[in-house]
Parts: sequence; C-alpha cells; structure tokens
Amino acid sequence: MLKKFLLVFLTVFMALGLASVASAAPVTYFDFNGDTLADTSLFIENVGDTFSADIYISGVDDSYNGLISMGLQFSYDYTQVNVMSITTDPAWYLLMAGLPSFDNTAGIAEMGAGKLAPGLTGTILLASVDFECVDMGFSELVMGELYPHAPSFDAFVSALGHVYDKEIGYGTAGVTQVVPIPGAALLLGSGLIGLFGLKRKFRG
Repeated sequence: MLKKFLLVFLTVFMALGLASVASAAPVTYFDFNGDTLADTSLFIENVGDTFSADIYISGVDDSYNGLISMGLQFSYDYTQVNVMSITTDPAWYLLMAGLPSFDNTAGIAEMGAGKLAPGLTGTILLASVDFECVDMGFSELVMGELYPHAPSFDAFVSALGHVYDKEIGYGTAGVTQVVPIPGAALLLGSGLIGLFGLKRKFRG
C-alpha cells in the first residue's frame, strides 16, 4: 500500500514539475556579441564608438501555437548613448504603425510588429539596434511593456490569442564607457607617493 502511495505521489510530483518547466515565463534580453545568448554588460573603449545589440525573447513554447505579434520598449540614458537605428527582424513583416521608433531626447525606443500564423516558438529574434556612445559614463538599458500606460494594449500575443505581456521577464543591460582618471588626480596621486617615499627615507 505504501509503495503504491509513493508511486502515485512521485508520478503527480513529476507531472507538476514538468508542467512548471513547460509553462516557464518567456524572457527578453540583449545580445551584444551575436551568439544569441543574454548579455547584461558591455564596455565601450571610446566616446564616438558604435555598437549593436540584438533583442531576443526566449522560452516561448508551443502551448499556444507560438507568437504572432510582439512589441516592447526600452529606455536608456541619452546623455551616454544614442540609438542610431532599429531594424525589425524580417520574420515580423507586419510592422505596427510608426514603429520602430526612437527618441534620443527622451531616451525611449519602441518596436512592434506581427506575422500571420503559424506562430514562432523557442528563442526568437525581435530586432537589432545600432547605438553610439556619446559620452563617458554608464547607461542602463531597461526593457519593458510597449505602451505601458495603455493597459488594454496587447503586444506579445500567441496564435491562439494568449497574451504574454504581463508574464514576460523583461531584460536589462548596462553599457559603460570607462571614465579615465583626470590629470590633476594623477598628479596629486604621484605627489602623495613621492611624499610617502621621502618620509620613509628620512625615517630610515
């Protein structure tokens, strides 16, 4: 009897575990190096350098026959980086009116498009973005819902009408242009080292 109970319990536990794996929420992310994997940081050597990021969503299973529409926005510090262009992946051939778009005076970029069924599953490329580093410092790129102030708007929709917008884990990444040590600070530092060395010499 105990063996039978354990067998039933184990079967139910495994079924629940598999169900939770199958229904894991999709996530969006930035890929800076073209390997289709998520990147959360990037270092830029010089002001004026350009760089690119592919934007993906992963973890879309076929429970609802895949995605047939997508849309998101991301924010950035426009004093540090500017968007130069956004190219929607050709798989999304029904572009939403006015998208993609970006505003380098507000630090907001938006994209949205669709396709006809069948839907897309797995790891899906949404768009590619070209940036320029415009100043030294740090900018956080933060993804979020497209049109967050319009709660009735649905961006990520499956072929069966399932809306993913509230389920998605939206990605972030940091872009850093290393700030060099100012010349005055270098002089001060070398002077202090020199004084420390003289002090030790007189003590000896």
